Amino acid sequence: EKWDEILELTDVGLYQLINLLVRKKCPVPEVGYELADDNEEIIGEAELAWPGINIAFLRTEQSSYLSVFEKRGWRVFPLDDVIDDPDAYINLFTGQE
Repeated sequence: EKWDEILELTDVGLYQLINLLVRKKCPVPEVGYELADDNEEIIGEAELAWPGINIAFLRTEQSSYLSVFEKRGWRVFPLDDVIDDPDAYINLFTGQE
């Protein structure tokens, strides 16, 4: 099960968010996603990312990558904000923005 692997790769502070994503049948994210440029150089990192729909949740220490993701058409959100109010972000995945 892909979601079990996600739980293994994330810390306990994300479990509530992950479980909500599972219940709402959201797509499975990539954990520790590395954004690469055209030369395959790593230019950004996100704790959770959905490359197919260009959504990324960044930890505080990854916030310097926000503009890098946005310049490439990603929608980027602080992970702390998502953890504080996950229901506000579920619509990103259900198409009911």
